[in-house]
Amino acid sequence: MQIFLDNTWRQIMTHRILVMLTLLSAMVPLADAAAQPDTPARVLERSEILIQARHYEDAEKQLVAYVGLKDATRKDYASYLQALVSYYQKQDTSAVAFCDLVEKNHATSPWLRKARFLKAQALIRQKKHKQANAIYEAEANRLFAGAMTSSQVDSY
Repeated sequence: MQIFLDNTWRQIMTHRILVMLTLLSAMVPLADAAAQPDTPARVLERSEILIQARHYEDAEKQLVAYVGLKDATRKDYASYLQALVSYYQKQDTSAVAFCDLVEKNHATSPWLRKARFLKAQALIRQKKHKQANAIYEAEANRLFAGAMTSSQVDSY
């Protein structure tokens, strides 16, 4: 009986230690990000970490700082993240505005499609279903037009 209790006690303690280490390791990125110098990449990385930790107001400040940097090269992504932060904060009008900013200023961005779908989600939350439907319909037409073209090419 004593051996069983010792093994159970070890398992419980091992589990608790692993849980504590996991929790501590989750806090390390926040501390590391705060200690890094303010290069554009670090500012953007810090904002990503803050979004993941659901510190949206702090992330928004970091994103505004990033967009203000003259040597920032990923402003399309930063604008998308600003839209995402606004959406998470239920500021749908602001989210739509940032999505429009991505579409207007970064027409060739890889984040353009995600920004359009995020805009549609924000419009749905605002009960603007016709505008959201137009976005979904345009994206569906774009996707299916490519599929039809490739199936026609395959038949030749």
